[in-house]
Amino acid sequence: MTTRAVVLAVLVAAACGDEAGPMDRSTIATIAKSRGDAQGGERTGIYAATFEVGDCDCPDDIGINLCLSEEFADAIGVTIHVTEGDGFMVLDVDQVPTLQLSGAIDDDGTATLGSVYVGLDLDASLVILGRLDAEFDEDGTLTGQTSLRAQGELGGTPISCGSELEIDGIRLN
Repeated sequence: MTTRAVVLAVLVAAACGDEAGPMDRSTIATIAKSRGDAQGGERTGIYAATFEVGDCDCPDDIGINLCLSEEFADAIGVTIHVTEGDGFMVLDVDQVPTLQLSGAIDDDGTATLGSVYVGLDLDASLVILGRLDAEFDEDGTLTGQTSLRAQGELGGTPISCGSELEIDGIRLN
């Protein structure tokens, strides 16, 4: 292969690599600041939730648990606090204080929320990205797909892994 061909291949790959994916940090940061077309705050409340663990490629021994087991979730229960105001929603999970998702909620009840958590200490430089694509129904139920992604370094070991969770919830108040 000629030098010219190699340079062309690198340029084409770089140009294609500029497209942000659904779990790209800039995409998630934009989602977290977005506002939808919903009016008022009718979905505000406390939700009891369950989830089903999907794909997860994180090793067990990295010190963070993105591959939550269903037994763990059933044992502790999951409580979600939702605050909505004119197209913007904030969702806090009691059991995971570092995960606060925010973003757009539309009038039809569809929400796309994101979270960028940066953890820095002497032993870690880690970014945890979260994304929730959900639907809040008029009957007080919540269904959705949550994606979590960890990127960075932990204890000198490079980390790039993630998990997918299906979530179901019901509004308690």
